[in-house]
Amino acid sequence: MPEFDNNFKKSLDELIEVFKKIKNTSAYKEMVKTDLQLKNIEMLIENYELIRNNIPNEIISEFGGQLKTLIEDLTEKLKKDIHTNENETTTHVTDIEAIDKLLSNEKLPEYKINELLDQRNKLKNNESGIKSQFNSH
Repeated sequence: MPEFDNNFKKSLDELIEVFKKIKNTSAYKEMVKTDLQLKNIEMLIENYELIRNNIPNEIISEFGGQLKTLIEDLTEKLKKDIHTNENETTTHVTDIEAIDKLLSNEKLPEYKINELLDQRNKLKNNESGIKSQFNSH
């Protein structure tokens, strides 16, 4: 039983690490402003050590195997989603920030301002698509 208990807790640890990684993404930071359910993830992360060490053995022995499988599946799925979306989101945010810096130049001609605003708009729309894809998982 102790070995299973340790494996179960290691699976939980890994899931919490993935949640922490998600919490640090720009997509999450934007979504948490409007999605109250995401605040539950924050609460789970903040209270995890207390929760982890106080899971009754009876629950682990009765439901641990099923929960461990669910946790491992969720962890793998979230890791794949993070990996896919992390690179795209980072690229878009960096590009938008670069465009914003260019737009702060007061000597920029109007046609260039319009081009940059169009490009920024496209990037912002793509970023919104990534966020909605991320939110649907």
